[in-house]
Amino acid sequence: MKKIFTTTLLLIGFLAFSQGRRADQNALQASFGVMPDTEKTDQTSFMMKAGYSKVIGKKGFLGKAEIFYQKYGVGYIDSQILPYQKIGISAQAGWSFENLSPFFLNIYLGGFAAHETVNGGKSKDLIYQAEIPEKVKGITYGINGGLEAELIIYKNVSFTVDYNQYYDLKSNFSETSYGVLGGLKVYLN
Repeated sequence: MKKIFTTTLLLIGFLAFSQGRRADQNALQASFGVMPDTEKTDQTSFMMKAGYSKVIGKKGFLGKAEIFYQKYGVGYIDSQILPYQKIGISAQAGWSFENLSPFFLNIYLGGFAAHETVNGGKSKDLIYQAEIPEKVKGITYGINGGLEAELIIYKNVSFTVDYNQYYDLKSNFSETSYGVLGGLKVYLN
């Protein structure tokens, strides 16, 4: 009972010092998370991102630009799993449900461009040492979106949990990828 009471008091204390968001407010954010291992590999699949976001006006509209890095395995012939890395930038527009302040539910949709590296840049596959017919390094692009839960924990600092989905439109190796991330957002003004 004492733990529940203490936790409740701490939560009320955090919420009492939360200031919420204001129109035209800028923020920096960073997050790290996991990507489910759909190819059943033994490697660690993860994603990290950092960026800038802005509250646009007073109607809940949002915008953000991020750099991101993904690392996971992609399937290839005869059940081979090739290591895959993608580093890129994305721009997204969004909207926020703000009626539960200091808790916000943010929805984003946008596009991305990235540089992908398959098989560590090596042009031969892992089992047969056969030449991979597609480029193992190159530029890819696509659309992405996300759903983000944000809780302002102290004045200008928020804790975020988000689900991101990336749909590659050009890649011969990665058709789609998603991640579940946790991070922090710091409002600047």
